[in-house]
Amino acid sequence: MAQAHPHWFGAGQSLFGHLHVPDDGVCRGPAVLLCGTFGYEEMSSHRSLRLLADQLAAQGSVCLQFDQVGAGDSADELAKAQGLSAWPEAIAQAIEHLKGVTGAAQVVVFGLRLGATMAGLAVQGRDDVQAFIALAPALRGKAYAREAKVLSQATLARTGMTKDAANEALEFGGYALSADDVRFLQGIDLTQPTSRLAPRVLLLDRDDMPSDGDWAEALRSAACNVEQVRLPGYQAMMQVPHFSVPPQAMLDHVAEWVGALPVVDQALAMSASHLPATLCLPDQGVTETAQWLRGASPLSAVISAPSTPPATPQPAVLMINTGGERRIGTNRMYTRWSRAWAARGWTAMRMDLAGLGHSPARAGHSHEIHLRHAHEDIRVAIDHLRQAHGATQIHLIGLCSGGFHALHSAFEGQLLDSVTTINQMVYFWLDKMPLEGERSEAVTVAITDGMKRSLGDPSRWLKLIKGQVDVRTIGLAVLRRMQQRAVMSLRTMARGLGGSLAHDLHTQLIQTAGRGVHMHLVFSAGEAGLTMVREHAPKALRQLMGSGHLQLSVISNADHTFTLSDAQQRLFQAVDASLQSRPRRAQAATHPSQGQPAICSTP
Repeated sequence: MAQAHPHWFGAGQSLFGHLHVPDDGVCRGPAVLLCGTFGYEEMSSHRSLRLLADQLAAQGSVCLQFDQVGAGDSADELAKAQGLSAWPEAIAQAIEHLKGVTGAAQVVVFGLRLGATMAGLAVQGRDDVQAFIALAPALRGKAYAREAKVLSQATLARTGMTKDAANEALEFGGYALSADDVRFLQGIDLTQPTSRLAPRVLLLDRDDMPSDGDWAEALRSAACNVEQVRLPGYQAMMQVPHFSVPPQAMLDHVAEWVGALPVVDQALAMSASHLPATLCLPDQGVTETAQWLRGASPLSAVISAPSTPPATPQPAVLMINTGGERRIGTNRMYTRWSRAWAARGWTAMRMDLAGLGHSPARAGHSHEIHLRHAHEDIRVAIDHLRQAHGATQIHLIGLCSGGFHALHSAFEGQLLDSVTTINQMVYFWLDKMPLEGERSEAVTVAITDGMKRSLGDPSRWLKLIKGQVDVRTIGLAVLRRMQQRAVMSLRTMARGLGGSLAHDLHTQLIQTAGRGVHMHLVFSAGEAGLTMVREHAPKALRQLMGSGHLQLSVISNADHTFTLSDAQQRLFQAVDASLQSRPRRAQAATHPSQGQPAICSTP
């Protein structure tokens, strides 16, 4: 497997990236820069670009996959001041960085969607770009801005949420384009190049959309040797991250095309040991460090800590992946939360579980969401926080599947001070662990709860009359719901008679509280998981809430992933207030460690 070196670079070392290097450290092919796209599209496609980086490195290229300003693990300051207009300059800095670490005189630049747009601006007129690859580029900024506006309106219509009228940003997919971003986009038109992009250009078009031949002709007129192909896989790649499928035909074509390029430089031996794995944020008093933790497979993590060590022990917070998303969290909230807590003096770790983000999968496993061994990865991270950072208190946080892993770490006896689960939808491991579909308990609850909420909505009745409602699906959900309730009634009777039950949420909550772990269950209003926990463990909820061992918070005007910025802020306030209310401990309790944690330089 290719080595991946996490580090920061660029002006003020504000850009974060992974340098993928051939196993032997020798660069035999062109050096390649990968420029990702914007927002949730970037989250969905991140794994595909990582696989492309590995594929290119395996055939001899050094490849840099990086986070744009204000995105991923990169710093925020420039993004706050300049927004999207800072992207082309960041790409230019990435080109210079890649040339510097490889010694190459020229590089290949790849861009996806808006990343291709910005890369197209960045490479015009340069003589150090050997070739340019654009996958489904947004050629005209005005069209992209119109699409963003439609998606923003659709988000509000789909969720029924409202936003402050004074908020001019276009919010969609959990991310936002400011008014300045929109104005910047409206001035972009790649179909009118001012100079040559590169001697050779590969245009990869989606097979579900018509190709834009005008751009290809404009590039040829600018003395570019252009190849334009249509390949399948784009739509599948852009599904939500846990269902995203890498477009292998596209990745293979890119790798083959790059492999056929002439190597401008002779083979270059290089070392990545000098790459800075630390980011300093002086305005916040925060230092971040990228590390590989040695578990059953290497685990990629970023640790945020106060630049000046606190005089007294402070809590540590560990955040777990949501679904198939990487460690930055839904809407990038874990990056923001980490830095906010580190600015207060706490230590915060955001980590990729095995098989997610940049952490390689365990042997025999792949891209799995509810991995049975996740609690072992979490234990490695907890041990590291205690032993390397002196943490006396550990708070575990996860959204959806991350909440599942966090809660089960507590159920399995890991020494924690608190667990915060956000919109958890699954409470126990079941075969195949369905995330969606008619047989999922959460989906069944969501359908029937939604049906009840719709009874007073005349528009829903009109849809029913017009035959626009899937009556069969609703009917089957109602039948399954009746079955679920009957089973829960029988389980409650069995528990009352002293019977031992499998998958007993009531008992697990009581036992976890007995070990001194505080539980904070956070839900958006109307979440199926809220209905489920109230039905599976009503007595335990009442008992533990009354004793202060469990807190239940409901966030109004929020969807499952807290798409709107206002909902994200209210979520953080609820989580943060609960953590701050926990009593401090000067010394950690004794911990039956499963082995000494270690740090490895590369996976």
